Amino acid sequence: MTQGCADFSLTGRLSIMANAMPKPDAFDRLVDRFPLLSVSAGPESAMTERILDAASGVFCARGIRATTMKEIAGGAGISREWLYKHFHNRDEVLVAVSDREVSRFLRRLGTRVAGSLSLTDAATDAFVFAVEFLRDHPLLSQIRTTEPDIVVGVVSAGKGSVFVNATEAVSAFLCELGGMESEHAVFVSDVMVRILFSIVFLPDPGSLLDENDYIRRYAGQLIPALMSVDRSAGT
Repeated sequence: MTQGCADFSLTGRLSIMANAMPKPDAFDRLVDRFPLLSVSAGPESAMTERILDAASGVFCARGIRATTMKEIAGGAGISREWLYKHFHNRDEVLVAVSDREVSRFLRRLGTRVAGSLSLTDAATDAFVFAVEFLRDHPLLSQIRTTEPDIVVGVVSAGKGSVFVNATEAVSAFLCELGGMESEHAVFVSDVMVRILFSIVFLPDPGSLLDENDYIRRYAGQLIPALMSVDRSAGT
């Protein structure tokens, strides 16, 4: 592992992307380091999934702040008392819903980049997939429309924010599994996530960036150029 790479922890919640020849099982090994990706079996797990399915539906239909525990319980076909045995409040439900979506995102992303021939190809495929998945996600679409102030917290660069966590995740993947020099990985991840978030969370209606074919062409030029930037020039 490259000296100085940031630790990869559970804080990574949104993006994992890359650049060089990916190791065959590299992405799977990285994903396996997320405790939230461990899926337990049994009736308890089935009930949790039922609650999260119901919560996702209510959040998408009503918005996060307007959703009540009563509505979530009703959607799951259980009593509020039973719901409180699983989750103490709405925020806990929201965190669980978010973790499940991160899990789905990462698993599908791993499948998407599995056939990439180089790390640059993997990073390009990952960027395109992330835009398509996040931009078209029903809950994120609801938040952008009805609770845009929540987006501010997502895209802010403050410590512990989704933006910071995402850039750390991308940087860790680039240097730990892609062999990229740490300082360059930090630079690449920062720019990639800034552009990704601007497309997803600050959309321009009618922009060409709303079209998947254009996003693919855009990423196909942007990511290779970004990965090959000579940061020593002019210093």
